[in-house]
Amino acid sequence: MAANFRIEIDPSIGNHNETLLIASYEKIQNPSPEFMKDTIKFCDKTATKAKTRIKAIEEDIKHQADKEE
Repeated sequence: MAANFRIEIDPSIGNHNETLLIASYEKIQNPSPEFMKDTIKFCDKTATKAKTRIKAIEEDIKHQADKEE
């Protein structure tokens, strides 16, 4: 049984990112490993940004807690 990469006509990942949408619509007619790699890169970039933001918020909370002690 072959593994599938399910593609919807309207991608839910990054649907507000015009660059990803354009690349998606261009490649959606012929799904390929390149399309899968683009999706993974986008998700990785988004996750990295989120982790950086979470770390900054955690540091802010820690500094605020230290001030209150």
